[in-house]
Amino acid sequence: MKKNYIYILIAFLALLFVSCSSKIEMELKKDGSIDLAFTGETGKGLEKLIRTSQNIMAEKPVFNTKGIQADLMADNFSNVKVTTPTNNSLAIKMTDTEKKSLFFTSGVVQVKNNKLLVNISPRILVNFYEAADPELSMYLDMLLSPVFNGEEMTDHEYLELVKGFYGDDVAQEIKKAEINLVLKNPDGTKSEHKISLVEVLTLNKSLQLE
Repeated sequence: MKKNYIYILIAFLALLFVSCSSKIEMELKKDGSIDLAFTGETGKGLEKLIRTSQNIMAEKPVFNTKGIQADLMADNFSNVKVTTPTNNSLAIKMTDTEKKSLFFTSGVVQVKNNKLLVNISPRILVNFYEAADPELSMYLDMLLSPVFNGEEMTDHEYLELVKGFYGDDVAQEIKKAEINLVLKNPDGTKSEHKISLVEVLTLNKSLQLE
């Protein structure tokens, strides 16, 4: 896996460790292209981890917008726009015209009967982890998630593990965090899903959202 996925991963993880206002929105257009939008604000615990790992000064934005934009464009996205409304928030808009981005090649996002379908399973997450280069694996390891290693752990066990490594602030952020997913189809239908971040990081079953 290319090193440029580091920026993409950091941006994506940041949108997961956030308040309930975070959102991932995907819209399948009539021409077959897909518009994706991410918005969110990092919690204080994750912000500290990112700043420490990336040596980012407190007065500067957490996210490298130019780096994220360049890397998303290299991952077959077009019309990419990345902004930081505040120093610890991020907004991304982009289009996948040929379904060749990581979201589709990994099997997470599919189009079936002209409708969007999102698949999340332990096997998909393990495959993603195993395909990562050492530097990307390091960032994934920071999550302490058992799902990347094919292991099982209860929500409580996982949160206690996080608390032991990063403190209660980060553990509480993860506990409260939700992935807010909106799927829009060409026929005008729309579905909204809220998934607990802990459920994903301790996933022991397949999730299919449409």
